[in-house]
Amino acid sequence: MNDTPAASPADRSPKSRVGTTFAGEFNLLKFLGRGDVADTFEAELLDPPALVIVKIVRAELAADRAQVELLLREARATSAIVHDNVTQVLDADISPEGEPYIIGEYIEGENLGVIREFMIDMDSGEIAYAVLSFGGFLGMANKLFAVPWRALKLDTEHHRFTLKIASAVLKDAPGFDKTQWPSMADELWKRDVHHFYSTPYRPGG
Repeated sequence: MNDTPAASPADRSPKSRVGTTFAGEFNLLKFLGRGDVADTFEAELLDPPALVIVKIVRAELAADRAQVELLLREARATSAIVHDNVTQVLDADISPEGEPYIIGEYIEGENLGVIREFMIDMDSGEIAYAVLSFGGFLGMANKLFAVPWRALKLDTEHHRFTLKIASAVLKDAPGFDKTQWPSMADELWKRDVHHFYSTPYRPGG
């Protein structure tokens, strides 16, 4: 007889959760990646049927209840924001198994991450780069990425920005540490970034 207790949901690897039901409401269809805070899944809401994004807070962070309450409050406040360029937060709660989670709007295509900041060209006063955090996408959670503004296209129908680049190529994108931002005066850095994303580069601009 095997007396080893079954692993709790929080102790299981994210990929092993695919195909299971979470919180009694969501079928986890696909593991999208691991971020600093949560594991992200594409999921199907059971009733009414709908595709959503489920972010399950990682077990090591979920143990800090004060931090969890802050996270959920912020997520619920964000759910009140409706903007063309912001992915909608639909809900935030704690599952019957005690796992905090956030439900987000599902948008066709791979969700790369979020725009954290903008880098401004001080000569023109225009946005030069969008600084992206790719979250758990391709294991790129610990860096930020400056993407030339011209590389991003506004998709007004789905209320998002899109970046046309293959995943296999994106994994080699030039990034930087969150505490060590590049200098806009570094022409070599700017040239390399524009070359990677195949956007026009103007020295000094």
